[in-house]
Amino acid sequence: MKFQIIKLSNELLQAKAFNHFTDKDLEALKKALQIMSLEYLIEAWYKADFFSSWKTEQLLMQCNQILYYMGYPTINCMVENEFDF
Repeated sequence: MKFQIIKLSNELLQAKAFNHFTDKDLEALKKALQIMSLEYLIEAWYKADFFSSWKTEQLLMQCNQILYYMGYPTINCMVENEFDF
């Protein structure tokens, strides 16, 4: 499980899911990847932008599967219909 969390976190980073983070937060995330701080990485998932690219949307399900398996709340993303008034 540990390596899946690290792998997914790296994939999210490469897919630009954390581009909205400040430089300080990105450095902390990279440090967490190096020292394998799973709690910090999972916490970052909840702040990720899963709609920044097609790839991040695909990673959402994998993240939720791990979160569910570990007993954490899953990430819910709702997209508003632009045609609703």
